[in-house]
Amino acid sequence: MDTQDVDDEEEEEEEEEEDRPQTPPPGAQGSIPHRSPGGVSEMSGTTAISSLSQLDAEDLDPEEILEHIDELYSASKKFLGILVPDNGKDADTVKGLRMPGSRLSERFRAREEVLNMHLEVFRKSPQQYIRRPSILRALLGEQGQPSVHIPAELIIYKANLVVFAKQMITSQREHKPMWDTLRQLDMSLFPILFLSGFEDKQSASSHSSALLSETFALGLDIRTQLAITVLQNKHASNDGDWDPDEMLNEVFYNTQGGPQMYRGWEVNGLGADGTDLPRQFQNKIRQRIEEIRNHFTEETQQLEEGDFVDFESLTADFDWDKFIHQVLNWARLRNREIETKIKEKGGIDDLVETLKDKIMSPTQPQRQSVDSGAVDSGAVEPGPSPKKPRTSFGAERRRSRRSYDPEKA
Repeated sequence: MDTQDVDDEEEEEEEEEEDRPQTPPPGAQGSIPHRSPGGVSEMSGTTAISSLSQLDAEDLDPEEILEHIDELYSASKKFLGILVPDNGKDADTVKGLRMPGSRLSERFRAREEVLNMHLEVFRKSPQQYIRRPSILRALLGEQGQPSVHIPAELIIYKANLVVFAKQMITSQREHKPMWDTLRQLDMSLFPILFLSGFEDKQSASSHSSALLSETFALGLDIRTQLAITVLQNKHASNDGDWDPDEMLNEVFYNTQGGPQMYRGWEVNGLGADGTDLPRQFQNKIRQRIEEIRNHFTEETQQLEEGDFVDFESLTADFDWDKFIHQVLNWARLRNREIETKIKEKGGIDDLVETLKDKIMSPTQPQRQSVDSGAVDSGAVEPGPSPKKPRTSFGAERRRSRRSYDPEKA
């Protein structure tokens, strides 16, 4: 099925009550940005986004980027129409895509083929996502610093949404690659690949988002699913001498010495640069930890047999399909937000033409400098800080004591 056929087919079808604050662990009144677990080797070939931006930029062709950016937008928009339709019937979408040979599956594959053709201009193997810093460096040269924002980055966020949604929509927790996918999302990809920070709806600039609470909720759900896979993997290793409380602690707290603090996310508003998470978010993290710990076994016989966690009840309470629906709903909300901002900029044609005029202007040396008009006039957010290695989740640890409680550490 060629692109035109797919296009024709598309056209035809077309506060929760806040918990009473409890006494947190010593020093846990704030939050810290998350750390990469052990560096490149333990991240399966990936690294912090900022560390490779300059190297990646050298492999990207700015002329090809400008030539394909409007097509990247169009392909992303049409693919998101399949993955997160406005009708919100995510259960039907997931069911249809899990049926081999279904019409929806065929449309998915056709759209994926078109999208990948354009994505290869903006990313280099083995990357799955577009790195905003790499695009800035490719287009703006030395002026393409992480603190610089251009309206056209909305297209990058939109394309990354597609990659995120299509990666998760047909996934299963039990799939071996999912452990690494969740770890990468939690450690360095979410939510920085889809937005730069948070502001309210009245003052939000083109690159920021007003979805602070919604983004925190999904980030916490991703971290919860990561915690479950950490526990499952440790149990499957047949190592009878491990403490599920310690594993849980590694996921939700900073465990690199010093006082324990809740891990944040490397984006302004969610704990970047060592800033505190809002108290209501700290309360929700504390509550989530306790909800998971409620499934830890206390029966003597089960403990002696190495069954420290009731995985049947744990995975039922934190159902994978429900999690996927939460992913899709967040992607839908963020996509709507991006579309609104693009319209506010005069539409995709004006946005792309403005970018091309500024970058390709004969008075502007390509990749050397850029007219200030090409830089977003909205608030400038600082770029993500370099990540420091943190202890690997899979590290061997002696089981300390069965009643270990992070709240009393």
